[in-house]
Amino acid sequence: MSDLSVTRPSRWLRRSAAAAIFAVLLPGCRGEPADRSGGPLAPVEGALLGAYVKPEGGFSRDDFLRGLRDMERALGRRLAIDMHYYHWSWTFPTWHERDDVAAGRIPMISWGRFSAAAIGTRRQDRLIRRRARAVAAFGHPLFIRWFHEMDGGNAESDAGTPRAFVTAWRHIRGIFRSEGATNAVWVWCPNASGFSTGRAQRFYPGDRYVDWICADGYNWSPLQAGGAPGGDWRTFADIFADFYRWASQRGKPLMVGETGTQEGLPGRKANWISDLGQDLPTRFPGIQALVWFNAISTSNQGGTFDWRVDSSRDSLAAFRQLGRSRYFDPPRPRASGQRSGQSPNSE
Repeated sequence: MSDLSVTRPSRWLRRSAAAAIFAVLLPGCRGEPADRSGGPLAPVEGALLGAYVKPEGGFSRDDFLRGLRDMERALGRRLAIDMHYYHWSWTFPTWHERDDVAAGRIPMISWGRFSAAAIGTRRQDRLIRRRARAVAAFGHPLFIRWFHEMDGGNAESDAGTPRAFVTAWRHIRGIFRSEGATNAVWVWCPNASGFSTGRAQRFYPGDRYVDWICADGYNWSPLQAGGAPGGDWRTFADIFADFYRWASQRGKPLMVGETGTQEGLPGRKANWISDLGQDLPTRFPGIQALVWFNAISTSNQGGTFDWRVDSSRDSLAAFRQLGRSRYFDPPRPRASGQRSGQSPNSE
């Protein structure tokens, strides 16, 4: 799911708070699960908790910052990851990412899709190089999640064949590397449902070109994606089990790039969030970051859905408890001998 109703950002940033996020840390006192992987920005223990927070009322800088502050105040803690959506042609990094670093958050750029076939012909190289140089000049580690959910929905025409997508991904990453943008940490993120059919795996660019493996998944019930009644209630474990089964074998840190649930019957959303908090450390220890889609949105097939954590008092209380759990606090990026954004096996 994409929400690209964002303002076109601008301006430059202070770098004063970067060390607070990316400091080299001593090993934690707890042992790590066997299927837990290292990598750039991967926490030493626990998981990073983040969100996309859609502002209410407008899309100015003040609107975004107010929404972010309100969510963090309600949560009772700072978010570890703040996600922003950019169309393919929009400029980044911007004030969004600069403000995040200054406040102690890790920025994540969800960079919009473009024709993979066109990228493969190198007709977009000038634009890609501008983005790469800007990221290199930014200097701070950030996540880049290009063309999420490429494996389904209305994205198929731009993604084209898996071969075309893989070629485009590798080409973009290669340009960033050649421009010195090794602070970019690359997140490959199809739909969680695509791992059940085997379609998502076909778009995997390869271990050399991916830093984090990700999936997006939602519990649509009691409505279907198109807004009609009758959707099946699915737990977090139901949604992400097939993704985890495949991705945990790749030796990469894993991320839930977007997730959320509808309310359903009273208290059911709160229980969904509480169950997530119990399942993540016990059944999904390789998931080292989780990003909540905090917005009212429409699906590609129609219908309006409230994914916000405060859609009810009970759901907010459950999410607040989740955020205050030891597993999510504090978020500690893994110390690494390599430059951020560069995999050990990068070219």
